[in-house]
Amino acid sequence: MYKSANAKSVREINRQYILSLVKLSPDITAREISNKTGLQISTVLYTLKSLEDEKYIKNLGMGDTTIKGGKPPVIWGINPDFGKVLGLEILPGQIRIVICDFSGAIIYKEIITIQHSTSHIVLIHQIVNAIDEILKKSKIKIGELYGIGLSFPGIIDYDNGSVIYSNEFEFHSIRLKHLLEKQIKAPVIIDNPVFAIAAGLKWTSKTLRKTDNMVILNVNDQTTLIYVGMLLNGKIYRGANFSAGKLSNILSRDSLLRIVNNSINRDPKNGVMKKLRADMNKFSFTELVKQSDDGNQSAVYVLKQIGKELSTGMSSIPGLLDPETILICGDICKTEKYLKSILRDRLVNKKTNDYANNIEICFSEYGGLSGAVGAAGLVFDKVFSITNN
Repeated sequence: MYKSANAKSVREINRQYILSLVKLSPDITAREISNKTGLQISTVLYTLKSLEDEKYIKNLGMGDTTIKGGKPPVIWGINPDFGKVLGLEILPGQIRIVICDFSGAIIYKEIITIQHSTSHIVLIHQIVNAIDEILKKSKIKIGELYGIGLSFPGIIDYDNGSVIYSNEFEFHSIRLKHLLEKQIKAPVIIDNPVFAIAAGLKWTSKTLRKTDNMVILNVNDQTTLIYVGMLLNGKIYRGANFSAGKLSNILSRDSLLRIVNNSINRDPKNGVMKKLRADMNKFSFTELVKQSDDGNQSAVYVLKQIGKELSTGMSSIPGLLDPETILICGDICKTEKYLKSILRDRLVNKKTNDYANNIEICFSEYGGLSGAVGAAGLVFDKVFSITNN
């Protein structure tokens, strides 16, 4: 049971804990909050009223009468209109964007094509323009934004919002948060996509919010490196230098090209694979799945080989981390029907890893928008998490 502190901050701690419970438990009552926290019902009611006055939460009406009868309880929920949260995932050549209301529901989404640039000045200009464009399209004013979350590939100093290093953009020591906030005039939180997804799961996923030990992979068409996020005992593990979780040379352009070449050797007349080989920068999981669904056996072969390649790179995860769940995110989610059984057979059904049979392999419900939703989740984690406040 939760025990409140007895310092001068006790009221704020109680307030934060109650706000978190309202977010995590829709249609909760004051009595239920009191039972879960051990706080006096009078304290709970006072805090709920304060949060309602500040418009964080709202009275959702009366619940059902209890077995003992009496007056039906008031039920409480997050006020979705309190503010909007913008989530962006930055990729080479793309910005993926979602706008969520304060309850976490996605109310707008879009993918914007940008020029791939290794100049942080050019990229920041494009990010700012993309935000302006989306706000105009969605008819949302900058003042309505509670915060902006940004998923950026690379090693990110989460505490300071700086890009220590990004292979995809060739950035070194860029104060991205500071530079963006100077132009956007709204609070920005930045992290690597997989860490953002890990932070946001508690607030954006109904099925995985209670999973304390999880490994997260985010794989997109534009990705040249695969990053792995680790949620260990309910806490994100970023490493001593924010660089934990990089899987090098897994599904790199070279390895994908090798797989495509092998498919052409098997079927030299397959024009689809030759076209793909001619411009690997346009590699697309979506197109591979479409071709596979249409009966192109070379595309099926490529997908199966990708599954084998990925499982080889992930082979140490069950024994090293023993997670409850391995969550696959990004564009690769489109391949679920082709890859899921391969990953499971090669990762968790080996006789030497019998204990690993309990590991669940899941594909994100948000697919290619996983990183953008995770970015929005960074803001929600800052608002609702007790440890961050």
